[in-house]
Amino acid sequence: VLVSLYRAEVFDPAAMPEDYSDHTASVPERHGRVLGVSERVGEGLLPGPEDMAYDAGSGFLYTGCDDGWIRRVKLPEGDEEATAEVEDWVQVGGRPLGLAFGPDQQLLVADAYKVCRGIRSGRFISIRFFGFN
Repeated sequence: VLVSLYRAEVFDPAAMPEDYSDHTASVPERHGRVLGVSERVGEGLLPGPEDMAYDAGSGFLYTGCDDGWIRRVKLPEGDEEATAEVEDWVQVGGRPLGLAFGPDQQLLVADAYKVCRGIRSGRFISIRFFGFN
């Protein structure tokens, strides 16, 4: 006996938000020696960093590490002798792969195992995408 079940429905995708921006970013110049003038930050303190997001308001650089921690780094200002301060900020319990700040300054974290999460003030928050929870 062969039984085949299927449901034929039209796929109706959600509409793109009106405020969605589709302009692309471009870099006006190429700097072939950028690594020669770069500074290593958090060397040995950030295991397997994947992505980073910078909050200009607080001066923190956030990065997701392969041990499940979102770490925030306070960069030294002006003092060449000072070192960056690295702090364990939030343990997401997964593998944070992508970081970005949302419109309300919540940190959005794309996790390899737990999809996407929002963090504000060190706590997980509910986030909405395109009108869905």
